[in-house]
Amino acid sequence: QYASGQYPTAPYDPGPLYVFVQDTNGCTSSPYTMQVDSFPGCTDTLASNYGSNLGPPNVDDGSCMYGTTICDNLSSTLTTYNATGSLCDGSVVIPNGVIPQAHLFELTNGSNTWTWAWSPANSLLGGTISNLCAGWYQYCITDFSGAVICCDSVYVGINLSCGAITGVNLTDVIHDRATFNWDNMNSSSCVVDQIRIRYREVGTTAYSNKTMGAPVGNSAPCLNTSKLVLNLNASTQYEYDFKIWYQSGTVVNWHANGTFTTADVCVNATNVTATPNSSTQTNFCWTNPATHEFVRLKYRIDSAGTSFSNIGGFGVMAPANCKVKNGLTPGTNYRVMWRTWCNATGGPYR
Repeated sequence: QYASGQYPTAPYDPGPLYVFVQDTNGCTSSPYTMQVDSFPGCTDTLASNYGSNLGPPNVDDGSCMYGTTICDNLSSTLTTYNATGSLCDGSVVIPNGVIPQAHLFELTNGSNTWTWAWSPANSLLGGTISNLCAGWYQYCITDFSGAVICCDSVYVGINLSCGAITGVNLTDVIHDRATFNWDNMNSSSCVVDQIRIRYREVGTTAYSNKTMGAPVGNSAPCLNTSKLVLNLNASTQYEYDFKIWYQSGTVVNWHANGTFTTADVCVNATNVTATPNSSTQTNFCWTNPATHEFVRLKYRIDSAGTSFSNIGGFGVMAPANCKVKNGLTPGTNYRVMWRTWCNATGGPYR
């Protein structure tokens, strides 16, 4: 029973509520009875999650949160799903029952902002914020009045997709061979099963193949990062591409294509002559090809079972075209061979 201008203050305890009406003459009516239902929630007005836009609760259910308690609870239960490479397909999953009623979850990366608002319909379902790129994000919780309760940060990681071969290049390209090189495509999350290179002369249809790690599904990682290709034709342009299989089942079809051109044939010296200067000395001369690095001469006594030795050591460097050999045995027949190299360090380009 309240005087004029006085009213009972919510929340009312659950149970019957008796209302009497008194007029100005002091006459009091019979009581009106109303039933007050239970409305559980946080009843502490000092708590971050006190009350809601539905009104103050009348039964304390132990759900009161204070200050950063909300963010503490959320940081231990918030789930993130990584983005795939440069794709923005990551997500943040808000667990059910963690965001207080009538509160707002706001996520930002400085450029964009995403929000998830509590409602009676989704309070027990939680929510998902999708289409996120890899990186750091800040989230804040605000109450129904717009006041910021707490803020924290969360990281959306990145899944490195098992992708195309990178770093393809060619080295040691000469008249009849070339070496393909590429990056090591193995990682903790991507294990290479097999790599195949196909190549052909430009303008032709038939490919030649080089395969590493065969057969597919052999359960052993393919660790190759280079491959020598032999029996190429000189002065010829070739085209190539790569294919890679991963043990996860991912297959990247033909890619990393390119072209290369083999070197010209390394032309040999011609018109070799042997002119004796004395009974123990002979002068060897020849006609050099248009381009080369050195000529190597070998000699041996012209009889079975004898071994060749070099004339002039490692070789006679261009542009010289003669070399004197001393220490020969008078009256002896010798056999001489020669070869031109087009690489100053020797090797197969000859």
